[in-house]
Amino acid sequence: MTTFPLLKLPALAINEVARRIEPSDIIQLTMISARFKRYFTQNKLFLDTLTWEMPASMSLKFSKFSIAISVEQNCPDSRPRKVNNSIMQISVNRKRNEPLTRWHLKHDACHWDLLENLTIHLLSILNVKHFDFTSEFLISSYNKLFVWKYAEKFKTIAILPWLKNPALLSQENMLHFLEVVKTDELQFNAKCEHFQYTGSVKCSKLNLGELSWVTNEFLKNMECKEVLLRGDSGANLNYNELFRHWIDGEGNEILEEFDVSFGDKTQCDPKKFLEGIELEMSILR
Repeated sequence: MTTFPLLKLPALAINEVARRIEPSDIIQLTMISARFKRYFTQNKLFLDTLTWEMPASMSLKFSKFSIAISVEQNCPDSRPRKVNNSIMQISVNRKRNEPLTRWHLKHDACHWDLLENLTIHLLSILNVKHFDFTSEFLISSYNKLFVWKYAEKFKTIAILPWLKNPALLSQENMLHFLEVVKTDELQFNAKCEHFQYTGSVKCSKLNLGELSWVTNEFLKNMECKEVLLRGDSGANLNYNELFRHWIDGEGNEILEEFDVSFGDKTQCDPKKFLEGIELEMSILR
């Protein structure tokens, strides 16, 4: 068998070779070869978006390729790989001429430990532009997840966005998303018993699917460009007061779009929204 000393080539030549190798193969090579990993630790690959998809998945989005990673109990044809000083069983599946590669991690221990070890390895060789976090299932302790240690700011955080009924969170977890984590877009479909929030949320886009905890003070204090409020629980809020404060230059000065959508159970008079406010048509649709 003839071998080729790739890592003995000049850096420019190695970069050219790396450009012709798919990201999935490069990442696997960094798990096999310590020298290969050291090279990409110093010459990181560019990754557009890393997404943690709870409870047991991740995805990597490159410019032309994507990797979907899931933790599973049954993992046929898996091979051992060294990841963050531990051995991980990984199987890789990719159909010909498709940009998506699927990784399956064998679940022998806590799946969060597996994902954290993989995260540490990936961040050592990848230059990540955006981080996303999605939770499709309820997790009891969001604030204790490992993900918050590895990203200072997120592009999108989505908490149970597709559930018809909102999730019931503890006050500690509610405040974690409203006050601790930083994100450009927050999609939040959760509530908390005996909890009313009067603080402020700072993000570009805010999408709330449950409004039982929302107060008029919160609507006045929030700092968001686009706001979407939906659900029957927000019919008691004083939107007219919000608009008056906004027109008078008080409260949210960066607000550009405000959308309220009630459910079928809510009886609401739209005229009360703009009562006492003079309107001038400026956009025809």
